[in-house]
Order: sequence, then structure tokens, then C-alpha cells
Amino acid sequence: MPAFQQFVEIKDYIKTARLPVRGKFPDFFIYNWMEELHNGCAHELPYRNHYFEIVFEPNPTCEIRVDQYVFPAGNSRLFFISPYRLQSCNGQPSANAGNGFTILFKPEFIHSASRSGLLYDFPFFNHLKSPGILLNEHETSSIATLFNQIKQEYDDHSAHSREIVRNYLNILLLKGRKLYPLQNTTATGFNREQEIYNSFMQLVQDHFMKSDTLQLYANRLHISAKHLSMIVKKISGQSGLQVIHQARLHHAKSLLRQTNLTISQIADELNFDNQEYFSVFFRRLTGHSPSEFRNS
Repeated sequence: MPAFQQFVEIKDYIKTARLPVRGKFPDFFIYNWMEELHNGCAHELPYRNHYFEIVFEPNPTCEIRVDQYVFPAGNSRLFFISPYRLQSCNGQPSANAGNGFTILFKPEFIHSASRSGLLYDFPFFNHLKSPGILLNEHETSSIATLFNQIKQEYDDHSAHSREIVRNYLNILLLKGRKLYPLQNTTATGFNREQEIYNSFMQLVQDHFMKSDTLQLYANRLHISAKHLSMIVKKISGQSGLQVIHQARLHHAKSLLRQTNLTISQIADELNFDNQEYFSVFFRRLTGHSPSEFRNS
């Protein structure tokens, strides 16, 4: 049995979650948990989407985990989850949790040429940051209204529904950025160094499990490793290698928290030569062994 599920296409998620509906668009889908009889935790295993997911929970009754971040039941919350983040939920949903919404979409739905545009326009999509926003009563009401408007237009499916839904989605993303507690908005009109840094960060997200050699990333960007490291240090305050190591550490923590993989299997997943090398890497960056972190 795999340690976690992968959903490459939106239709794969719909089928596995046993939702009694068909998506109207291949690159966008929204469902109301109550209307679609969704149980709030569709998967026994942790899962990873290859597209974006937005989740609105006005009455959360389950603990949600996204990578190493844990969100206990309680306050209303809104999640903006970028591709490949590991997700799972613990606990049994109650009837009160049934009025939430889930949106699944690919970047091409909102005319984004790649994931990297969304990654830097909206900080919650950065895979090294928390994807969750806690909402007060007024914010919950406002967000609920917007989700209902999106669902209504999606169900209407008229000649202009796709464009209207696209604009509603952009409004939702902008509202999320406004509410995000750790907002770190990047200015539009990137200079060349910012473009290189953004491309590097996207490459790290795609390849950190395969290599921690800065030269590999520099080759893909057609610049020297020294130049790349200088740019990354200037913009982020970290060296390029530190950024790569943080991405690898982040994923290791996610696997330790959400799966039953052995330490050796996690070392293999991250392409370490052996378990001992992985353990030394983990302790050097955290001060704890992988086992100590898992049991804490």
C-alpha cells in the first residue's frame, strides 16, 4: 500500500472522493460539502494534488495537516493549497461540518502560464509557508457569500459562466491575500534578479527531492552557480543551498508527521545515500533526530 495518494487530474479526485457529480470544466471544479454529501475527509491516506486547492471550513471538526503544519478543529478557516503539498485529516466530521466548500483548479484556468506566477502573487501558495487563514465571524460570512456565488455561477453553466467564475476566483485569491496574517506581497514588474530568483524557487519545488546540487539549478537557468547563489542571498537572505535544504527538510517533516514510512524509507524518498546520512542532515538543521521529531 502506498504511503500517500497522488491526484494528477481533478477528475481523479472526484472519482476517489465518490462525489456524485461530474466536473463542468477540466481545469476547475467546486463542490459544496452538504450538497454533494461529502464527508469532510475523503481519503484514508494522506494525499497530494498536482493542482491548486482552496478549502473553506466554517465549522471545522477535524484536525487538518498540510505538510508539517497542523490545524486543530475550532475556528473557521480558509486554506489555499499549492500543488504537491501533503494533506491529511484526523478525526470524524460531524453534521455541522457539512456546509464547507472545496475548489480545485489548474493555473491555466486563470490564464497563468505557470504555477510560479501564482506562487509569488499569493504568499499562501509558497510551499514553505502556512496555507491556512483563521477567520472571524464577519470574515466567515463574507467568504461564505463569495463561495456561494461561485457555486451558483458554476452550476448555472451559461455562455459566460466560465469567465464569471474566473473573475470570482481572482476576487477570492485577492481577499485571501488581504486576510493572510504573514502577508509578504511581491511587487509587480519583477526585475531580472527577481525573475531568476522566482524561477529558482519554482525549480526547487519541482526538483528538491532529486538533487541538492546548486549547479543543477544554475544549469537550468543558464547562469553560473556563483551568480545564482549571489542573487538568492541578496533577495532571501539565505544561500541557494540553504533554500534547497529547507525544502528537503520541510518535506521530511511532512512525511514524519503524516505517514508511517520508516526513517530509511523517508531517506530513500529524498534520495539520501543512506539512513545515517539523512539522520545527520536532519539533526544538523533541527537539533533533533528524525525519530525524536516524529515522537514529539
